[in-house]
Amino acid sequence: MKKIINFTEAILIYIKLKISNFFNTLITFIWNLLSSKKMIKFNMAEAKTILSIRSGKWRSIRNNFLEENPCCKVCGSKENLVAHHIIPFHVDKSKELDTNNLIPLCQNKTMNCHFIFGHLLNWTKNNPNIIEDSKIWNDKLK
Repeated sequence: MKKIINFTEAILIYIKLKISNFFNTLITFIWNLLSSKKMIKFNMAEAKTILSIRSGKWRSIRNNFLEENPCCKVCGSKENLVAHHIIPFHVDKSKELDTNNLIPLCQNKTMNCHFIFGHLLNWTKNNPNIIEDSKIWNDKLK
């Protein structure tokens, strides 16, 4: 038996479908743009990384973490710091807000420890040994 709906419900369903279609179209457009020949090619794993949505709490967690850890663990710089995820949060969502999963790294023009050590010179990669590597290189750079 079919459910009978009134005009208002029909309009709301229509609007929800249009919004859903809009977002699907937008995501498809972004995907096509990013994977077009004019742009860098991405695979699905890379796209998940790029399109991952952060928790609303991330900004305050990051800011507090960087206040408590005010220098790069590799070079000791106190400028242009980022909170790098040891285990990327697109791999394990439960690690996004875990401060034990963060390490402060710099993104300076002369020495970009985040890119060099955190991502091994490739933004799509991740260094699972970043803690050990940062200790080794910090000792060498002293």
